[in-house]
Amino acid sequence: MSRRHTTPRVLRKRILILCEGHTEVMYFKMLTARDGFRLKYATPVIEKSKSTAPLQIVREAKKRTQDSVSDPQGQFDVVWCVFDRDKHPFLSEAFSEALNSGIHLAFSSVCFEFWIWIHVKKSTKNHSECDDLIKEIDGYNKAGCDCIDGYVDLVDTACKHASEIVAEAASETTKPWQRHAYTNVHELVADLRDQQ
Repeated sequence: MSRRHTTPRVLRKRILILCEGHTEVMYFKMLTARDGFRLKYATPVIEKSKSTAPLQIVREAKKRTQDSVSDPQGQFDVVWCVFDRDKHPFLSEAFSEALNSGIHLAFSSVCFEFWIWIHVKKSTKNHSECDDLIKEIDGYNKAGCDCIDGYVDLVDTACKHASEIVAEAASETTKPWQRHAYTNVHELVADLRDQQ
């Protein structure tokens, strides 16, 4: 009698990416659908939060993580919250609660569009309002997913620029939410790449 040779089944991680807005959801869904970026070892769950307030986004992620423990099939192995500074209150509390809960943050200041902008240009120019930044992004329309598609193709450039910006700011004593130009979204991209 011959033995049947089977390949061991690889368990896929479940990654929750809970986003502040539709732009972030569109971006990460397009990114994870790209050839060369499909995740072999993970299943991303990319959703818009019920709230746009960072502290409430973190709390929703925390609750969903706790709720998923009772269902091994639905349990999340890694949790990310994606939000920006805009004019949100309680950012310090959101960062602290995420850290204490094991939740990762992909944060941009002044808004997520800073991450989009550095796909084509490395800059730490001060923008006090998101609308001021958006005006500088050629061909960008916040409501249109067609324009995001082109930026997703330049994710490697954005990761390089973000990494340099974070490294240059390493000696600053200000917190990320206090900086006028900051993003660590490249860390979420790197985490997703580790799942390929």
